[in-house]
Amino acid sequence: MAAQGAARAIARGVLIGAALFAAVIVNIALVGGYRIDGLGSPAGAVGLLGFMAAAAVTEELLFRGILFRIVEERAGTWTALALTGLLFGLAHLFNPHADLWGAIAIAIEAGGMLAAAYAATRTLWVPIGVHFGWNFAAAGIFGTEVSGNGATQGLLHGVTSGPALLTGGAFGPEASPYAVVFGLLLMVGFMWLARRRGNVVPFRRGATATLAR
Repeated sequence: MAAQGAARAIARGVLIGAALFAAVIVNIALVGGYRIDGLGSPAGAVGLLGFMAAAAVTEELLFRGILFRIVEERAGTWTALALTGLLFGLAHLFNPHADLWGAIAIAIEAGGMLAAAYAATRTLWVPIGVHFGWNFAAAGIFGTEVSGNGATQGLLHGVTSGPALLTGGAFGPEASPYAVVFGLLLMVGFMWLARRRGNVVPFRRGATATLAR
């Protein structure tokens, strides 16, 4: 990954990811599924910084930096987006409190959206920033569960309650339909930008056979 412009790209991604999760949590709060019961733990939030950064870098290098690029080279951008998004979602089935719906939600709102972010920008810095911004906003700011890994101590003491269908239940807000819709909209926006920039690699005949080898 080229270091030039990295700080700006990461910062832009962090803002996008944090704003996206904030939009999700605001909508859940509007239907009574989330409330703030005072301040949380600033020390706990700081402690999450390194963990969330490491997770974002590791997962983006693996899923977008390696898998996406290999599949895209052989089968095109859309196939790579669908396949790596699905694998990203399935990987989260191994998390505590995970279920099939949570994995499907992650595949769409995160796997597909982050792949689209890479396709649009052709740099890993932006999806790394989006990934980190989303996760840190969820755990480090709003104090919610992240992908079924349990509640965390963030800057705010957040309480989630109500129907799991709206709040995401034990898996966390990432399993909320709001997260899926907003993540899908952002994915569409990134892919529109990728197409406009000429970054979409077309599907080639014989690609399925090549992938199966």
